[in-house]
Amino acid sequence: MSKKRTVHRVSDSKKNKPFVRFNFWLMVIIFGLSFMACFLLYMLAVNLDDNFFDFESSSSEMQSSEVSDNNDLSETNSSENSETDSSITSVINPVPESERADDSYFDNAWILTDSTLLDIKFNTSIKNVIGNSQINAVNINESKVESVYGTITAYQNLQIINPENLYIMLGSDIGESTADDMINGYSSFIANIKAGLPDTKIYIMQLPPVYTDSENLTNDIINDYNSRLIKLADSYSVYCIDTNTILKNNTGTLSEEYYSSESDSLTTEAYSAVYEYILTHTAQ
Repeated sequence: MSKKRTVHRVSDSKKNKPFVRFNFWLMVIIFGLSFMACFLLYMLAVNLDDNFFDFESSSSEMQSSEVSDNNDLSETNSSENSETDSSITSVINPVPESERADDSYFDNAWILTDSTLLDIKFNTSIKNVIGNSQINAVNINESKVESVYGTITAYQNLQIINPENLYIMLGSDIGESTADDMINGYSSFIANIKAGLPDTKIYIMQLPPVYTDSENLTNDIINDYNSRLIKLADSYSVYCIDTNTILKNNTGTLSEEYYSSESDSLTTEAYSAVYEYILTHTAQ
């Protein structure tokens, strides 16, 4: 007879039972052991390295030092900028008397003028003169001047020349144009020179007095215009020289020795006085 086989079936509840059960206390023990292991490693590192805490301290000091250095650098830059701004605005006008420059000073100096001072090139050794009798304070930005570079504007001439020192006397239209229009034209011209020729040292020259007052032009009008020129120079941090007072007599008019009644113009002595005044009033 064949033997009967007994088949034992595993119930579904036992078959799906997880192999490992979650145990809260087991997790606590594992966490505690991990903490103890980290603490022991930390203590071991401290005992083996005597400079362990010094390193942390030096790192902190290095960070503090970097912050301090950055602050010092910021303060230094701020101080340098302040000094630069101070040097820009430290222009004294009218320019005070200085040690006389050598006559070779005019080798690198140019005069831009209208009919007011145009004849200085015929009465002194100054030959670097740009201008004509048509330009004035109002039209200086548009009127053209004939030169070796062609018939171009005064500004275009100066761009080519790039003078080291530039002296400007404009005002032949005084008594005809308003002072506001003259200063506006002057201001635009100075702004262009400052922007296009930043290394050029600019001197605005005050107008000379007249020998006798007329209906349209008086010394009071000239004095007012010259005062405006000083303010204009200050606003652009350029120089202004008083080429008016040196030509006056005690009554405030043009001295007789500087006036030619025949030509109703300045004399050679007047131009020589302006020549010397420029040389003895240069910005340092």
